[in-house]
Amino acid sequence: MGKTIKTWILGVFSAVAATVISSLIISHLNNVDFAQGALIVFSGISSVFLYKIPIFIIIIAIVIFLVFRWLVKRFRHVIEQPAEPEWINYVLRRYKSWMFVWRYEKDYEGKYRVKQITPICECGCQLSHNIFYTQEKCPKCGTSYPQLTNEITDELQRVIEHDIRSGEYKPILEQYNLEECD
Repeated sequence: MGKTIKTWILGVFSAVAATVISSLIISHLNNVDFAQGALIVFSGISSVFLYKIPIFIIIIAIVIFLVFRWLVKRFRHVIEQPAEPEWINYVLRRYKSWMFVWRYEKDYEGKYRVKQITPICECGCQLSHNIFYTQEKCPKCGTSYPQLTNEITDELQRVIEHDIRSGEYKPILEQYNLEECD
């Protein structure tokens, strides 16, 4: 059960309990016969439930309720989804002698994190690393690059975060025409 439903149930229960308890106290203070008051309330409730309503009105009410519920479910994501940040397409950058691509991942709090920082060749192909060599090599064009270290990717992550905070990613987006990347 969702948090809002639990809150709603607690609110309704509290209101009903407060009304009943305060009614009992006031009835006792005013010397009103509680049984007679309960009988009047019960007869009022029963008259509401025994009221004859044509079946077509009940069917129309149910259909309207179901259509409204369907509309709410259908368009809930439109209402609840905030627009993605402007920098979400900032996924490519030159750093030192490297070209890198990465992606963003949204955490449970709705914050974006940089993930999978990957070196690529000038031709756009992902570089491959051979543990026997101290270099990265493009499998497509054969271009070699110096060996990538964790220190470089850690530095790049901090640079990316700085670019986003300061707005310095905008010229990079324009340079690489990344505004329309998916």
